[in-house]
Amino acid sequence: MHRIEKAIKKKHCIGITAGDGTYNTLIPIAVNPGEDIALFAHNRDFVIDGYILLRLSQIAEAEKMFPRYQDMLHGEIDVRKIPDPGLDMSSARKAFESLADKGNNVTLYCWNGWCLVGRIIKAKKKGIVFRELDIYGKWQKPEKFFYSDIDRIDFENSYTKVCSKYVSS
Repeated sequence: MHRIEKAIKKKHCIGITAGDGTYNTLIPIAVNPGEDIALFAHNRDFVIDGYILLRLSQIAEAEKMFPRYQDMLHGEIDVRKIPDPGLDMSSARKAFESLADKGNNVTLYCWNGWCLVGRIIKAKKKGIVFRELDIYGKWQKPEKFFYSDIDRIDFENSYTKVCSKYVSS
């Protein structure tokens, strides 16, 4: 993880391959290696498309993007001006509590890329209480997820916003 932490400190855009084989280019914002969690801005074709809260243990491979890409990125995105999403990154639980307090929908990824769109209701000692939004825009009963089962959480991104567009009360 040393290379990842170094890239995070320098705010280099890094390409990350997760354990499930998905690939993303991310811009590091904050890391708490002791908690196995980091906050990234998601770079989608030189546009910031939300944020990703990612367990560092889910990173199978990371690479600093090649210099030309890095130069192009910095020409399009000033990493110093990426808005802070306002999460308390002092611990994983605090980060999840911050998301619950915001009350916005998120995309929760578990078990090899399987994902749910919904809302974190509460962060507890061993996990979260999550309320899923089904494909018909209806809220389901809250479910518990252990922190160890959560690979990543995406928020303030286009996918979550589109999936949340037709929510019934």
